[in-house]
Amino acid sequence: MFEYQYGIRLSDDQLSQFRRKLIQIFAQEYDIKSNRLWNCLRVKAKCLDFEEASKLAVPVSVLLYLERQNEVYRTRFKDVCKYVEELEPWEYIDAYVFDDTFSWLFVITHEELKCLVVGLQE
Repeated sequence: MFEYQYGIRLSDDQLSQFRRKLIQIFAQEYDIKSNRLWNCLRVKAKCLDFEEASKLAVPVSVLLYLERQNEVYRTRFKDVCKYVEELEPWEYIDAYVFDDTFSWLFVITHEELKCLVVGLQE
């Protein structure tokens, strides 16, 4: 998987804070070594294909948590979409897009780029 090159990579302290808050608001407590956060969502999520989900009304400025790389970025949603579209078919992604409000969540899974969406309007 190629490195995410858009936006600003945040510190490990910020990563820990954001990951902890994501779990607190959207998921059940889980063991990160044996599960992906999206497998443990406790909120009802709508499942969409990436192409359809990428057309939702997502704020321009977002946070991107790349779970497999254990990195978080302050970036733009259009750049997240560009990154996903440039992935090779054999490259896996498990990513979480959200903002500082934590009122919505956009999950991009490695399962055929299925997206789980919480709190966003079509």
